[in-house]
Amino acid sequence: MLFNPVKYDRSAAKKYMTSWAKRRNPAFPDLKENDCTNFVSQCLYAGGLHMYTGWQCSKTSSGKFSYTATWSYAESLFSKLVNDLSSNTVFTVKEYSEVSSIIKHLDAGDLIFYHNKKKNAITHTSIIHDITNGIIYVSQHSDDYIHRSLKTQMSTDTYSKFYIMHISEYITWRA
Repeated sequence: MLFNPVKYDRSAAKKYMTSWAKRRNPAFPDLKENDCTNFVSQCLYAGGLHMYTGWQCSKTSSGKFSYTATWSYAESLFSKLVNDLSSNTVFTVKEYSEVSSIIKHLDAGDLIFYHNKKKNAITHTSIIHDITNGIIYVSQHSDDYIHRSLKTQMSTDTYSKFYIMHISEYITWRA
């Protein structure tokens, strides 16, 4: 089943990340040191992606939050976006020097997934805030940053590779 396509509003996603990268929105859960994918999901939602049973977050009548793994876990969100949004493009890079060959395909609001070499899994997510003079800047939660150089992010030896996902202008969820 396909849902009706929605336009991904990059400027709305960027406005949201600018407002909330350094603080928590009380309308969503605070997952403390594991809040990166929750924050990226909030940005995608602010950019116009509709929640549905496969990707959602809500507050129950008791005031507690209920959310899917795809909303809050990096590897689950990555798999969901790859499998259910077929029009996205994913680039795999191992070091920052490789980014220059794909930068022309990227925009604010695109996603970065970080593959942890010790855990052999995707364990972190950030979102592209801006691309200025050929430099990609990201925003994220967990370690809260706004407009941090992706080169700085990639300089740690925690991660062995990075999946950079370009989100299409029009998005259609498959269910």
